[in-house]
Amino acid sequence: MSWLFLGWRNSIILLINSLPVASGLILVAMDVRADPARYELPDYNGPTLVGFAVGYFDFAKQEDQAAEFRAEIRPAFGIRGIRPWAALSATSDESVYVAGGLLMDIELNENWVLTPSGGAGAYRRGNGKDMGSVLQFRVQGDIAYRFEDGSRIALSVSHLSNARTSNQNPGAEIISLYYLVPIESLF
Repeated sequence: MSWLFLGWRNSIILLINSLPVASGLILVAMDVRADPARYELPDYNGPTLVGFAVGYFDFAKQEDQAAEFRAEIRPAFGIRGIRPWAALSATSDESVYVAGGLLMDIELNENWVLTPSGGAGAYRRGNGKDMGSVLQFRVQGDIAYRFEDGSRIALSVSHLSNARTSNQNPGAEIISLYYLVPIESLF
């Protein structure tokens, strides 16, 4: 139980180091109360998007590289601009990843869109990289050009990891080129 007690010196240091963060949070909370509309996230008003991607799996570490092929859906519904996504990807090494999560489109201007996302899913190794466990988390960032018809071409970088839920956590980075189209244009 001695690890629970920080000692009075360490407690004071922790308190002093926490003051800037606590002060910042208090100032933000006061500003939100003064002008709540400033911090509201806009609702997404675009179409449901279906995406297809081709990527390079494990491009950073280059331990077990492979081509990656991905299909993804990004439904139009959500809350305050945050909406779901679901994806199925497979590599040329027969690895498969099925996942879902949340994303948010940040419109930089009329045509350019930045989309951070995160989620979790199940990974099957096949003949590919041993990722340490079935459970894998994905964080991704896209930069996309949106055409007049609502379709997009995007460059994305993803990180796949089990977040240290097992003893082995090699992780993998994926760089992909997406083509996303409104689902209405497919039918």
